[in-house]
Amino acid sequence: SSAAAAGVGDVILFAPPPNLIKIAEENGTPLGSREFFVKRVVAVEGDVVEAVNGALYRNGTQETPYVTGTPVGVSAPMHNGQTLSLCNACKPGEYKFGPSRVPPGSVLVLGDNRGGSNDGHVWGYLPRDYILGRIDTRLGPLDRAGRLQSEPRGEVVSK
Repeated sequence: SSAAAAGVGDVILFAPPPNLIKIAEENGTPLGSREFFVKRVVAVEGDVVEAVNGALYRNGTQETPYVTGTPVGVSAPMHNGQTLSLCNACKPGEYKFGPSRVPPGSVLVLGDNRGGSNDGHVWGYLPRDYILGRIDTRLGPLDRAGRLQSEPRGEVVSK
Protein backbone atom coordinates (compact mmCIF):
# COMPACT_ATOMS: atom_id res chain seq x y z
CA SER A 1 0.00 0.00 0.00
CA SER A 2 1.04 3.62 -0.34
CA ALA A 3 1.12 3.89 3.45
CA ALA A 4 3.69 1.12 3.75
CA ALA A 5 5.74 2.78 0.99
CA ALA A 6 6.10 6.05 2.94
CA GLY A 7 9.59 7.44 2.45
CA VAL A 8 11.87 10.15 3.79
CA GLY A 9 10.13 13.52 3.74
CA ASP A 10 6.60 12.09 3.71
CA VAL A 11 4.16 13.36 6.34
CA ILE A 12 2.17 10.41 7.67
CA LEU A 13 -0.82 9.56 9.83
CA PHE A 14 -0.17 6.67 12.21
CA ALA A 15 -1.65 4.77 15.11
CA PRO A 16 0.38 5.03 18.32
CA PRO A 17 2.86 2.16 18.78
CA PRO A 18 3.16 0.42 22.19
CA ASN A 19 6.10 2.58 23.37
CA LEU A 20 4.13 5.78 22.75
CA ILE A 21 1.06 4.39 24.53
CA LYS A 22 3.21 3.40 27.52
CA ILE A 23 4.91 6.81 27.78
CA ALA A 24 1.55 8.61 27.56
CA GLU A 25 0.19 6.46 30.40
CA GLU A 26 3.31 7.05 32.53
CA ASN A 27 2.92 10.81 31.98
CA GLY A 28 -0.68 10.68 33.18
CA THR A 29 -2.09 11.47 29.73
CA PRO A 30 -3.42 8.13 28.44
CA LEU A 31 -4.43 8.07 24.80
CA GLY A 32 -7.96 7.55 23.56
CA SER A 33 -8.73 4.53 21.39
CA ARG A 34 -9.19 6.72 18.29
CA GLU A 35 -6.17 8.99 18.82
CA PHE A 36 -3.79 9.19 15.88
CA PHE A 37 -0.61 11.14 15.17
CA VAL A 38 0.92 13.10 12.30
CA LYS A 39 4.71 13.29 11.93
CA ARG A 40 7.34 13.41 9.19
CA VAL A 41 9.33 10.32 8.15
CA VAL A 42 13.00 11.34 8.49
CA ALA A 43 14.65 7.92 8.04
CA VAL A 44 13.75 4.46 6.76
CA GLU A 45 15.03 0.97 7.48
CA GLY A 46 18.78 0.65 7.11
CA ASP A 47 19.45 4.39 7.48
CA VAL A 48 21.90 5.47 10.17
CA VAL A 49 20.48 8.42 12.10
CA GLU A 50 22.07 10.74 14.61
CA ALA A 51 21.13 14.05 16.20
CA VAL A 52 24.09 16.24 17.12
CA ASN A 53 23.57 19.56 18.90
CA GLY A 54 20.00 19.78 17.62
CA ALA A 55 20.79 18.89 13.98
CA LEU A 56 19.61 15.63 12.40
CA TYR A 57 21.93 13.57 10.20
CA ARG A 58 20.81 10.68 8.01
CA ASN A 59 23.62 8.54 6.61
CA GLY A 60 26.08 11.33 7.43
CA THR A 61 24.11 14.06 5.62
CA GLN A 62 22.51 16.92 7.55
CA GLU A 63 18.76 17.38 7.15
CA THR A 64 17.67 20.53 5.32
CA PRO A 65 14.27 22.28 5.03
CA TYR A 66 11.45 20.56 3.15
CA VAL A 67 9.45 22.16 0.35
CA THR A 68 6.37 22.13 2.60
CA GLY A 69 7.79 25.36 3.98
CA THR A 70 7.55 24.06 7.53
CA PRO A 71 10.51 25.12 9.68
CA VAL A 72 12.34 22.01 10.79
CA GLY A 73 14.58 21.96 13.82
CA VAL A 74 14.86 22.52 17.52
CA SER A 75 13.18 25.72 18.58
CA ALA A 76 10.98 26.81 21.43
CA PRO A 77 7.30 26.09 20.89
CA MET A 78 4.99 29.11 20.65
CA HIS A 79 1.45 29.59 21.99
CA ASN A 80 -0.58 32.77 21.42
CA GLY A 81 2.59 34.61 20.41
CA GLN A 82 4.42 33.66 23.60
CA THR A 83 7.52 31.47 23.66
CA LEU A 84 7.04 28.41 25.83
CA SER A 85 9.93 26.84 27.69
CA LEU A 86 11.64 23.81 26.20
CA CYS A 87 12.07 20.55 28.04
CA ASN A 88 15.77 19.98 28.76
CA ALA A 89 15.97 17.11 26.25
CA CYS A 90 14.57 19.40 23.54
CA LYS A 91 17.10 22.25 23.83
CA PRO A 92 19.52 22.38 20.86
CA GLY A 93 22.56 21.41 22.92
CA GLU A 94 20.67 18.56 24.59
CA TYR A 95 18.72 17.29 21.58
CA LYS A 96 20.91 14.34 20.67
CA PHE A 97 20.65 10.64 20.01
CA GLY A 98 22.40 7.90 18.07
CA PRO A 99 24.04 7.07 15.91
CA SER A 100 21.75 4.11 15.40
CA ARG A 101 20.42 2.14 12.46
CA VAL A 102 16.68 2.10 11.69
CA PRO A 103 15.60 -1.54 12.11
CA PRO A 104 13.93 -3.58 9.35
CA GLY A 105 10.24 -2.83 8.85
CA SER A 106 10.46 0.50 10.70
CA VAL A 107 10.84 4.23 10.12
CA LEU A 108 11.91 7.14 12.30
CA VAL A 109 9.29 9.88 12.57
CA LEU A 110 9.93 13.32 14.06
CA GLY A 111 7.76 16.39 14.42
CA ASP A 112 8.95 19.39 12.42
CA ASN A 113 8.98 21.44 15.65
CA ARG A 114 11.51 19.25 17.39
CA GLY A 115 11.45 21.40 20.53
CA GLY A 116 7.87 20.49 21.36
CA SER A 117 7.27 17.11 19.75
CA ASN A 118 6.48 13.77 21.36
CA ASP A 119 8.03 11.75 18.57
CA GLY A 120 10.53 9.04 17.68
CA HIS A 121 13.35 10.71 19.58
CA VAL A 122 11.28 10.07 22.73
CA TRP A 123 9.67 6.67 22.04
CA GLY A 124 11.80 5.07 19.31
CA TYR A 125 11.16 3.67 15.85
CA LEU A 126 7.72 3.31 14.30
CA PRO A 127 6.90 -0.12 12.84
CA ARG A 128 5.49 0.37 9.31
CA ASP A 129 2.40 -1.66 10.33
CA TYR A 130 1.20 1.37 12.34
CA ILE A 131 1.27 3.74 9.34
CA LEU A 132 -2.30 4.52 8.23
CA GLY A 133 -1.55 6.83 5.30
CA ARG A 134 0.37 9.74 3.86
CA ILE A 135 -0.83 13.30 4.31
CA ASP A 136 -0.67 15.40 1.15
CA THR A 137 -2.81 18.45 2.00
CA ARG A 138 -2.51 21.00 4.81
CA LEU A 139 -5.79 22.63 5.90
CA GLY A 140 -4.37 25.21 8.25
CA PRO A 141 -3.18 27.71 9.10
CA LEU A 142 -5.11 29.16 6.18
CA ASP A 143 -2.17 31.19 4.87
CA ARG A 144 -0.23 27.91 4.45
CA ALA A 145 -3.09 25.67 3.34
CA GLY A 146 -2.59 23.60 0.24
CA ARG A 147 -0.86 20.59 -1.19
CA LEU A 148 2.25 19.26 0.59
CA GLN A 149 5.33 18.16 -1.29
CA SER A 150 7.74 15.79 0.33
CA GLU A 151 11.10 16.09 -1.38
CA PRO A 152 13.94 17.73 0.56
CA ARG A 153 15.17 20.97 -1.01
CA GLY A 154 18.80 19.90 -0.89
CA GLU A 155 21.38 18.44 1.40
CA VAL A 156 24.46 19.69 3.20
CA VAL A 157 27.17 17.06 3.15
CA SER A 158 29.35 18.14 6.09
CA LYS A 159 29.17 17.15 9.73
